[in-house]
Amino acid sequence: TPSYFRSEEERMEAARLLEELAGIPAAETFNLLSTYADLKFVRLAPAISLEAGRRILEEQAILAEESGVHPLLNVTLTPTPQRYYPERAVGAQVVGSLAILGDAAWTQGVSGIEDYYDQYLRKRDGVGLTGRSFSKLSELPADVRRFLPSVAGKDLILTLDRNVQWIAEEELQWALTQFRAQSGTIIVMDPRTGEILAMANSPTFDPNDLSKADMAAVQNTAISAQYEPGSVFKMITAAAALDSGVVTPTQTLTDTGSIAVGQRVILNSDRVAHGVVDMTEALARSLNVITAQWALMLGQKQFYQYLERFGFGQVTEVDLADEVYGLIKRPGTLDWSLSDLGTNSFGQGLAVTPIQMANAIASIANGGKLMRPYIVKARVLDGQVQ
Repeated sequence: TPSYFRSEEERMEAARLLEELAGIPAAETFNLLSTYADLKFVRLAPAISLEAGRRILEEQAILAEESGVHPLLNVTLTPTPQRYYPERAVGAQVVGSLAILGDAAWTQGVSGIEDYYDQYLRKRDGVGLTGRSFSKLSELPADVRRFLPSVAGKDLILTLDRNVQWIAEEELQWALTQFRAQSGTIIVMDPRTGEILAMANSPTFDPNDLSKADMAAVQNTAISAQYEPGSVFKMITAAAALDSGVVTPTQTLTDTGSIAVGQRVILNSDRVAHGVVDMTEALARSLNVITAQWALMLGQKQFYQYLERFGFGQVTEVDLADEVYGLIKRPGTLDWSLSDLGTNSFGQGLAVTPIQMANAIASIANGGKLMRPYIVKARVLDGQVQ
């Protein structure tokens, strides 16, 4: 409190002790106390360590007992809450992280839940000033901002199941080792509701120490990585063909080993003709030729309408920051050709996100309802679950 100091000597004594106890440069402290001598509040340091704070409090206790009057007693410590992530790297991309902006008193959610719900989670700080009038906090010189005891941010209850998340993390690491892969994603979703029970990504990071994180690991690949889904996409084409009525589960088609679609000849991955097969066998054998036939039976207009109904080429609106759309070429655009209809049917020549693919498959499991995936189950306001 600069206005409590009665002389330059008192300001210098306080500055000397703060440098000795907390490493705050004495010259800077003296300059602040002198420059803003008419104010009741001035911030001398954006943050100090817990140990330094304890040393100051212990010294103040001794001085108060000895005389009750000392320049150091004009200095007040204001505890600043810090976010701590007890699960560390587990689910890190989902929870997200905070970044320090400008100084240690200002933080901003930069990924995951922390980013998407930043305004809800963020604590609110008060400002108390005397001797001057400022209409906005942003107009205050940084060094004279005074942060009064903060109002804690609100709480969120997530859909993540801790046990399921741990299992997903472990299984992902096993798969990466088994197949010598560099990265991967696992999503566990309740198809009936869209609740995400687990979302694991690797590589990952510790949000408690964002400065040491590889920024590629901070990215939530479950919602922001675009990739060719490959043969798992055959389930989408099969479901569309069934729903439209162009085929039935028991209807057979002949696999001759190849089929021309536009300017491209499509082959099965094993380069074998499998003869007469029904839908079950075609999916079990992952036959490109039969899947392309289903797409041709649907026709280009109806096929791409179904892709849109399954949520491809658009965000799922999951409550996480930085979700991307994927990429679906459509008839009528310059980069689309008839051969794309054939290759798209089995997941090539298009790009989806893991969350889009999981949500589409979930809609098959739940009887045809495309849900909106979500991470936040409830909000807590003033101790009440909303």
